[in-house]
Amino acid sequence: MVDLLPDREVDTSAAWMRQQPDLMLVSRDRGKTYASAAREGAPQAIECADRFHLLKNLGEALEGLLAHHLAAHRKRQTQAMLHEVTPVWQSKRTPRYSPKLQQLQQARREERMALYDQVLALRKQGMSQQAIAERVGVGHSTVSNWLAAGPFPERKPREQASRLDPYLPYIFERWESGCHNMARLFRELIAQDYKGSYESVRGTLLRLLPEERKTQASSSSKTPALVTSPP
Repeated sequence: MVDLLPDREVDTSAAWMRQQPDLMLVSRDRGKTYASAAREGAPQAIECADRFHLLKNLGEALEGLLAHHLAAHRKRQTQAMLHEVTPVWQSKRTPRYSPKLQQLQQARREERMALYDQVLALRKQGMSQQAIAERVGVGHSTVSNWLAAGPFPERKPREQASRLDPYLPYIFERWESGCHNMARLFRELIAQDYKGSYESVRGTLLRLLPEERKTQASSSSKTPALVTSPP
């Protein structure tokens, strides 16, 4: 230790530096105090980050970068599983999930957690909530909620099955057999005592079908004339 200054004020640090005519290097943190002191008291010196803050900055930058890439990787995994998974739909009383559906849910959770970790890492770097939202690609309210939550906020499982769930195996069987006309599928469901709306059928198909099949579904999505249950 060369010396211990009484405070962190600019004038105090600058005065001490002026007393060191051979001072050629100033190792400091990112604060403006020592930056100003170095410019005033040792303009001849080269300024650099000290080892602790250099490693700290590097660690934070690396953490944010890895969180970003992990989120992108999880997103690709989720999209791949969406193309592979065959839904196993459950009754309201005894919910059951296929192994692939469980894998899909886990992949979505890990993707969301990676985004959550990235938000925390960027916040540690001093970024504003709005800047974080734009950087990560989530809503400002999501960033605010995650920062206020503390531990990773788990999503609550769906408590009630959709009215359409019991008919989904039939819908996917008909779709795979070549029936891609939503209006026709809706009429067939009505004949089976389905009480829901056409929009529910259309929305569910568009949400669950792989990307390359959604064009077929969209082209046959006009609302059918028959929209009520037969007597």
